Amino acid sequence: MNNLSEQITELISSIRALQARTHSEIGLVGAAIIEEQLLRALLTKMRPLSGEMKKRLFDGYGPLSSFAAKIDLSYALQIINKAQYDDLTVVRRIRNQFAHAMPLINFDSPEIRAHFKSFNTVQEGETDYRAFYLRKLQEIDKHLDNAIGEADESSNSQGSSEHTL
Repeated sequence: MNNLSEQITELISSIRALQARTHSEIGLVGAAIIEEQLLRALLTKMRPLSGEMKKRLFDGYGPLSSFAAKIDLSYALQIINKAQYDDLTVVRRIRNQFAHAMPLINFDSPEIRAHFKSFNTVQEGETDYRAFYLRKLQEIDKHLDNAIGEADESSNSQGSSEHTL
């Protein structure tokens, strides 16, 4: 009987760990997707770059390798507005919280919930923090998709005579 009880307790513990991991993955992967979109949007504001120059700027210890640097420059270049800048800063903090948390945490953990009051559009009484985070990521992603699309259309209509650096 005790063995069954221990197995049930272990199963419940495993399910909770899986749920927390799933939340962490949403927090981490969602932010990574947005970071990639920021990189693409930033590239639309730059002259054509060689692969080597992109690596120097965006990889390793490059000046634009961090999520924070991409957010800051996106704001400076008017790719995102102040509200989006603030929201992206919260997304970055949530991502970092998930990345460095031991043991695993989830969107209902106090240390994650504390960040949500910093979002610009969080509603009083919001309780599904995971769903809100996903909606916020979708909102930002849509804006960045539009910015990238507009830049692509503009560069296609103007043609580019710039040399790749």
